Amino acid sequence: MSSRETALVVSNQGTSTQVTDNLITNNQINGNVGLGHQTNITIQRPNFNALSEVVSRSKELTTSDPAYVDILEALSDFLAQRPGRKVIGLEQKLINGDRTDLLEDAAFLENQASRRLARNQMSPTLQTLYLHCLAQINTAFCSHIQPLIQSGESKGTVDAATYQLVIQPICEVFSQVDPSFTTEAIRGFLFFLTGKCHIQWE
Repeated sequence: MSSRETALVVSNQGTSTQVTDNLITNNQINGNVGLGHQTNITIQRPNFNALSEVVSRSKELTTSDPAYVDILEALSDFLAQRPGRKVIGLEQKLINGDRTDLLEDAAFLENQASRRLARNQMSPTLQTLYLHCLAQINTAFCSHIQPLIQSGESKGTVDAATYQLVIQPICEVFSQVDPSFTTEAIRGFLFFLTGKCHIQWE
């Protein structure tokens, strides 16, 4: 596995297995042994060099540049409610997903994210970073975390996967460009996307 890959093993031991009156001798097992369902997930981490190039390019943009207009339009889509989905707010979305344990942190971090996004509307570089960060969070969550939720994995498994496959790798790359992109900032953006109905927890 390369340094740019993240691996996660998801195990579900929901069904117990009992083996009796059996004798196993002179056997050697090299590797993992498990009973029940196991899912191995390997994903590529975001590329720091590619992100640095994006940031460098963004510094050259002007407000009349077509690329900058595209960035603003794409970012505005993330900042608005997702069309076609019922607007119920962050709290109700977490309640519907049986994640009331996240409510306090989610409300606090979402508020931080909202203020941060509103505060930096005049910076092409930051707007570019926010667009790519929100897009990567949304894609990673929908691709890797939502299937775990829908398959009935435990909250602990979902939270571990969210950290390992979404928050930590994205923070690792973006914080090299802007140190304010902490793990808590990434969580805030995730809950911001939840409140805007881009991310679902059920």
